[in-house]
Amino acid sequence: MKIPQTAKTSVTIFLCFVLLLAPMAGYNDNSDNNLEEISEEYYTLASMNMPGFQSGSIYSYDTISMYQTGCGVLANGEIECWGDNFFGQAGVITTPGQGLSTNDLNYPTNVNSLQNSMGHFVEVAVGQQSTCALNSIGEVYCWGTELVGQLGNGIEPTTDNTNLSRHSPSLVQLPDNTSAVSISASTGNNHRCAILNNSDTVCWGSNNWGQLGDGTACFASGGEGYELPGYNTGICSYSPYDGDDSGKFTPVIVQFPDNKSAISISTGNQFTCAVMTDNSLYCWGKNDYSQLGQGNSNSVNGIPSLVSLPENRTVASIAAGGDSTCALSMDHNVYCWGAGGEGQLGDGSNDSNSVPGLVTLEEYEIPISITAGTAFYCILLDTGAAKCWGTNWHGGLGDGGALDDFNNGISRQLPTNVSGNHTFIGIEAGLQNTCAIEANGSAYCWGRPYDGSLGNGMSGVTGQINYPVRVGNPVAGNGLTTYASEQDPDGDGILTIFDSNPYLCNSGYHQIDNVCVEVSPGSYSINGVVNVCDYGSYQPLAGQSYCLYASPGNYVNNTNSSEQMPCVAGTYQNDSGQISCIENSPGYYTDTQSAESQEKCPTGTYQPNSGSQDCIITDAGYFTNNRKSVSQTPCPAGTYQPLMGQNNCLSADIGYHVSSLASISQDICDVGTYSDTLGQIECNIASAGNYVLDTGQSSEISCSNGTYQPDTGQTSCIPASIGHYVGLEGAKFQIPCSVGTYQPGTGQSSCIPATPGSVVSEQGATGQSSCPEGTYSSEEGQNECTQAEPGTFVDSIGATEPTPCPSGQFQEIEGSLNCVETPPGYFTESDGSSEALPCQPGTYAAEGQSSCVAADPGFFVASEAQSNQEMCLKGTFQPDSGASSCLKSTPGNYVSKFAQSEQTPCEAGTFQPTQQNTECIAAYAGQYVPEAGSMSQSSCQRGTYQPEISQSECLDADPGNFVSSSGASSQFPCTMGKYQPDAGQFDCKSADVDNFVSEEGASEQTPCKSGDTQPTTGQTRCIPGKDSIPIIPILVIPLIVIVAVYAYKYRISEGSKSSSDKETKEWDERTIDYVPASLKK
Repeated sequence: MKIPQTAKTSVTIFLCFVLLLAPMAGYNDNSDNNLEEISEEYYTLASMNMPGFQSGSIYSYDTISMYQTGCGVLANGEIECWGDNFFGQAGVITTPGQGLSTNDLNYPTNVNSLQNSMGHFVEVAVGQQSTCALNSIGEVYCWGTELVGQLGNGIEPTTDNTNLSRHSPSLVQLPDNTSAVSISASTGNNHRCAILNNSDTVCWGSNNWGQLGDGTACFASGGEGYELPGYNTGICSYSPYDGDDSGKFTPVIVQFPDNKSAISISTGNQFTCAVMTDNSLYCWGKNDYSQLGQGNSNSVNGIPSLVSLPENRTVASIAAGGDSTCALSMDHNVYCWGAGGEGQLGDGSNDSNSVPGLVTLEEYEIPISITAGTAFYCILLDTGAAKCWGTNWHGGLGDGGALDDFNNGISRQLPTNVSGNHTFIGIEAGLQNTCAIEANGSAYCWGRPYDGSLGNGMSGVTGQINYPVRVGNPVAGNGLTTYASEQDPDGDGILTIFDSNPYLCNSGYHQIDNVCVEVSPGSYSINGVVNVCDYGSYQPLAGQSYCLYASPGNYVNNTNSSEQMPCVAGTYQNDSGQISCIENSPGYYTDTQSAESQEKCPTGTYQPNSGSQDCIITDAGYFTNNRKSVSQTPCPAGTYQPLMGQNNCLSADIGYHVSSLASISQDICDVGTYSDTLGQIECNIASAGNYVLDTGQSSEISCSNGTYQPDTGQTSCIPASIGHYVGLEGAKFQIPCSVGTYQPGTGQSSCIPATPGSVVSEQGATGQSSCPEGTYSSEEGQNECTQAEPGTFVDSIGATEPTPCPSGQFQEIEGSLNCVETPPGYFTESDGSSEALPCQPGTYAAEGQSSCVAADPGFFVASEAQSNQEMCLKGTFQPDSGASSCLKSTPGNYVSKFAQSEQTPCEAGTFQPTQQNTECIAAYAGQYVPEAGSMSQSSCQRGTYQPEISQSECLDADPGNFVSSSGASSQFPCTMGKYQPDAGQFDCKSADVDNFVSEEGASEQTPCKSGDTQPTTGQTRCIPGKDSIPIIPILVIPLIVIVAVYAYKYRISEGSKSSSDKETKEWDERTIDYVPASLKK
């Protein structure tokens, strides 16, 4: 967009107006400053010879600083910050009383947590998690997190990873009587360094690789510290947020070689480098990528080590990066070493280098300033142009070039121009961003915009801004404008970092008409600036760069003095640089001039007044035992002093006392009193139990045994009365004889114990009493008789022990005169029984027994405490003694009488299926019992029978008879047509063919007569032959056939019934869930 000409004209007029007013705004009257305060003059950029800065140098102030947060110093001494604010490193308070804000800032915002009382700030240094700033009087304030001591305030961190500490600005605890002249930003983790006005360098914060340079290394793992061989941990703070980081929360002094001091310092990622006054270079700390320039990659070096540049070149400034380092030499060359994988060594390659190597620049290019990012570097040329090289994440090189596939800039192995037509005077690189200021103070930044790091209002934007953009909002009139310090104070056209004599006149001289001349006595100059000696100082010589402080014992009470004045007698001065002398305090004196201290009045003297030249001697009765006494002390009661000028009092002797203050003599103790120690105020009155016979005694005499004295101040003791005694020396009272003792005499030291069998029941007794019947006393010294215990008795007086009741007797109550017989059913088994015990079931006892009798066999005792036994009833028995019950007769047995000890088995032919019976059961007809003691009878088998009862066996069926079923009480004859020749059979045989049986009960068959036949079996007769066919046989034969058929059917029917019964029995013996209907028929 083209700007109209009228707008350009208006802007030009406005800038001119600002440049005219700015010098007036910067005016500051410092005419009343003391000697230690150095006058500061602030200029606009237009009034300077060569404005700008070199980061970390004592010759200029870093007025802009960048990591992921950016900060700039304004001309009015205030600071504005922008960008990442997670740790509160922007220092902004948005809500009063709520601490630091953590919101990212898109535009520069005033660091309002810095109070006016903290001074006018001239330099700022931003780190990863905190920010530090230097004010005009050399104080350093830091704010943000303190996890590994990076605030340097001496307070050990106590936070954890659930509540990160975010601290408002606090003062860094620099060594006493020092101030800082320069502070360093950090491209690494969390450590800071400062160069002091006494030429020392201090560092604080993270020290897990020895990067603080004091010879220690705070190694940590998981929040616990450990020592590396050769390195002490010192006092370290172990981060609860990052368990592998640790550091020191109070600044420590860097251990440079003797006669070496730093003029420029740069803190990298866990390592540090510094330029010395002779422009030599030293580095220390982590060295895993050879970033210390030692030609090796040893892991750690906790002591500064010399870095050698090629051809013995010396160094003007230094820039420590992430894992590499670059140096700007005094002849305007740049050398780099360390990790080079991103082209950060600037030699056209991605190679690493363990020693310094030359950066490739155009022949005409003259670098005058250098700065380091994490893995990239930028320089300023004498033309004001900027060039950068190395990694180009998010466009940190500002080259405006092409992007890679991830929308990042492409790494550069050679220095590449920063895009745009800018004339920069100062430049500072950060994590992935770079900022610079132009000659008019305008601030520009480029690189990663995501968290507001560019300060131009952009936030949350991914990718990169790879060209410089104005910080702030210039359209709204809010563009950030910083101030810059002078880099050529002597105006010789040489920047201070390259100038071997950067100031116009040497110290001790000042310029008059462009000629350096010595300053006069009473004044001094530093770098050509004249100052008069202040109050308390003087300078007797000309051409000096300092004033002398008035020495102790002297003073200077005006300015521009060339001599000091001595303190007069009665005054002193113990400090140097004072404007007056001090009057001696009371208790002190000085008797000469130029006294450096007041003298204490010696003991025996005092001085109540101030400003005195001598001390006063103490009076008699008084003393002073301390030097510097302001008054004399009266001798306290118990002491005295007859002499003057003494430092103590005399204690009253033993046997004497002093009862008042300031005494000059002591008094003797009277009778009845004594003094046993020195220094008594009063004599001790003889205490009760004691007495004193003479005056001046050192002790009292105790009353002897058998005597006492209840009053104090006495001269004798009293004998003990009867019934009383005094057993100790020095007794105040006599003691009545206690119960159990007595005393019939006087003046005794003890009482007599009552003898066994006697007691004394009252105190103060003069005699003893015998124990009555039913009681006793077995020991001496008893106050009452003991009742005879249950189970014992006492039947006389004066007994010393009870008598146990004999066995068979007992006594339940105490104090008895006799014992009682045990009742029936009870017993006492030993002497001294207090109770009769009941006989247990199974036993019994008569009166007066010592044991119980067991019940006899055949008898029992069912319950306890019985006096006799009982007989077992019929049907029961008991074979053992001592039984509580009888046993029932078991099946197969019986008991027919009382008091039996055994049961009787049932005889053969009888049985008994139940218990407790008095007789057995006779076996039934058809049954038998073959053995004695049977519980059941047995059925006669088929073929046998028994018609009688009480039988032990069955009878076999006779020949011609049979028994077809078990349990039969009779036999059956064979029917006609059948016979049975054998005994004990269960059926009969049918008559064979040609045979017959004509009657019942046949034991044999009859053969047919000759000529007769019988073709059929089981017939009752034969068939006559043809010649004789009688009518009767013809009629009888069909009848026989019919009977046979019916008989046969009868047998078939009986067999079927038997088979069915058998089947039924077999099924009954089985466990089944289903029976077919056919089997139920």
